[in-house]
Amino acid sequence: MYDESYIRAKEDMISKLPDSLLCQILSYLPTKDTVGTSVLSHRWKSVWLLVPNLDLSSSEFPDYNAFVSFMDRLLAFSREENSLLYKLKLSIQKEDEKDQSCVTRWIDSVANPKLKHLDIECTLANRKFLEVIPQSLYVCDTLVSLRLHRVSLGELESVSLPCLKTMRLEHNVYAD
Repeated sequence: MYDESYIRAKEDMISKLPDSLLCQILSYLPTKDTVGTSVLSHRWKSVWLLVPNLDLSSSEFPDYNAFVSFMDRLLAFSREENSLLYKLKLSIQKEDEKDQSCVTRWIDSVANPKLKHLDIECTLANRKFLEVIPQSLYVCDTLVSLRLHRVSLGELESVSLPCLKTMRLEHNVYAD
């Protein structure tokens, strides 16, 4: 029906879209599928890194250290490219309390002027609470929704969350 050269010429029109539109489209996909687009072509290699919302679970990685390495590289790229996360959901399952604690530095890294939704869930095999939420989160002016599950809320110096509409604190440890 169609000439083969015509089909080849029309094959990849989506790659010609601007990054902003591609990111908008990718933001509707599960994060795992969004990351998977990086293997489509050279053009797509880093587009997913600019998507403004991520839902990541350490259980989707071969081990906890692979997840930590992935998150550290992702956030380093985000800083270099000045990309902003609007929504971040992290589900962290640790098997060993000796696994490095990284949530504090990750939250410090993403508590930017554009972050609107943050959902952190930490689970450790022996049900301890190891991750401490940093002060930077408590003064995030744009945060609209916050869910913290099984984390440690240290002593608060001050809290200023003027846009916060929804907050869920579940099974956390609070400072005295």
